[in-house]
Amino acid sequence: MIQHVRFVILFVVLASASIAVKAQTKDEVLEGMIEAENAGYDVVEDYILKTNTLGMTTFEYYERTVEIETAGGQKVYVMSQVPPNEIQERHAGGNALSNASSAELRNAAGMMDQAGRDLEQGMMSEMQDSGLPGGIGTMLMNPPPDQPWLSPNPRDMTSMYATMLNASADGKDARDAEDPVGDAERRAQGMAAVQAQTRITGRREFNGTDAIELAADNLNYSQVEDGQQVTWDAVTMLVDANKYVPLLFTMEGVVTDGSESRRITVEREDLDYRNVPGCGDMYRPFKSIMRLGGMMTSEQQAELAEASVQLEQLEAQMASMPASQRQMMESMLGPQLEMIKNMASGGGIEVVSTIAELRCNTGLPDPIEIANTMFGGAFMGGNVGAVETTTGGGAINTEEDLLKMIQIDLERLGYGPGNTDGVLDKATVVAITKFQASKGMEVTGQPSSQLAGILQAIVAN
Repeated sequence: MIQHVRFVILFVVLASASIAVKAQTKDEVLEGMIEAENAGYDVVEDYILKTNTLGMTTFEYYERTVEIETAGGQKVYVMSQVPPNEIQERHAGGNALSNASSAELRNAAGMMDQAGRDLEQGMMSEMQDSGLPGGIGTMLMNPPPDQPWLSPNPRDMTSMYATMLNASADGKDARDAEDPVGDAERRAQGMAAVQAQTRITGRREFNGTDAIELAADNLNYSQVEDGQQVTWDAVTMLVDANKYVPLLFTMEGVVTDGSESRRITVEREDLDYRNVPGCGDMYRPFKSIMRLGGMMTSEQQAELAEASVQLEQLEAQMASMPASQRQMMESMLGPQLEMIKNMASGGGIEVVSTIAELRCNTGLPDPIEIANTMFGGAFMGGNVGAVETTTGGGAINTEEDLLKMIQIDLERLGYGPGNTDGVLDKATVVAITKFQASKGMEVTGQPSSQLAGILQAIVAN
């Protein structure tokens, strides 16, 4: 009997100790999440990430840039993404354009523009002195805007180069304004503010994992994105009770666009966590599901209703295609069509992403690998005429096809190429020039397979 009582007492003590170990505080959980997020970065200088989303593969390269300490004394590593154009520039080495300061570029642009004005005035004076009628001279000096190559006016050429130089200066100023340390510190301050309002609200099983539930209410955290003010008021999280990695993260708030306000939700579910060989203690989800609700304005919803009618027509056309062509269209558009149909039926947006490859400390990637990853090698060449291949989405057989693709992506990114019909006019040359300069690329103003690849990578992200 005494032995039985001792056994019961021992069981109760052990059980109580076990419960005490599992009863984490919110600070322990949140600090554990920071440690889990930074696990592996102490030995990782760079890493390459290949992700599949909506039938497309993206390529991302990150480098460790700075280290900061949180208010609690934790070390946080900041990994910054290096864009494809900078990767290309590093491989190519510096040149006069990339080495010049923005002030030097603007000064050169001003001198070039003035030289063009002086030359233009000189030519006009010579034509008048030779007795050429003024109307003919004006016509010769101002050809159709879509045929700038017909112009003998030196100002047209110098103006284009001045535009390139000014755009390069704008790009340099934008890069100089980047502040990764400040951004990281501001994020840490924001996290500290959220941490102060966070509480543990429960514990439950989620996808077969013991999870701690945390919540933060009445945040009143506002930010401006794309001209809209977003105010987040509530956050909930489910965190792995043992690994301290997020399993489900939900944000709720209000977006104000002009006079219209609407509720929005953003939810991210992380699955299939794995340790990454060669990346220290890095532990990452290889599958993520992003769900968005309330993101569209009433005007966008009306446009989507019209698009749903066109979608039905497209599906009817696809059904009448030969099997091989239909299969190609479905593989290219299938995920996007499903998402649009769900949105049109009143549902939100759901995007599934999976990691195809993650590797660490392999150094600067080769541009050919980037092209092979995203486009199956279709954009490895540098000249338009070299393109005669097929991407995962369809045939790119001519210079005109490639230029159309470039123009469409420039239009999507707001660079105003003038047309999207595959005609290289002055507006397209200027749009390409501005894009190349803003991304620190060699400024040529000319289409290329490499340019098409970089544009599609940015649009895909």
